[in-house]
Parts: sequence; C-alpha cells; structure tokens
Amino acid sequence: MLYLKDALSWELLALKKFHHLAEQVQDPEMKQALENAGQMHQNHYQRLLSHLQVNNNAAMANLPNQNQQH
Repeated sequence: MLYLKDALSWELLALKKFHHLAEQVQDPEMKQALENAGQMHQNHYQRLLSHLQVNNNAAMANLPNQNQQH
C-alpha cells in the first residue's frame, strides 16, 4: 500500500510538471508531446488509484473465516 501511495505521488508530480512545461513552450509539436506525456502519467495515476479502490466487502468475503472451528 505504501508503494502504491508513493507511486501515486510520483505520477501526480510528473503530470503537473508536464502540464506546466506544456504551458511554457511555443512550439506546437513540443507542446503536444508534453501534453501527451502528461496524459500518460494521468492514465497511470488513474490505474493505480483504481487498484486502491477495491470493493472491501468482496475482498473480506474471500478471506477464511477466523471464527470457524477446525
């Protein structure tokens, strides 16, 4: 979980940096390349976030019942 949290932070920082850089350049091709890189990091961020948004009820239902006697 801690690694995923760190990875979310890294992706968000990269997204912000690419967006900021894209605002600074005048060359349309370079601007598009930077925006594409930022979009890639946004997609990675969303994918990581989806891994953290697990349906906890379903996950708990798959765990062995600790109250069962052997």
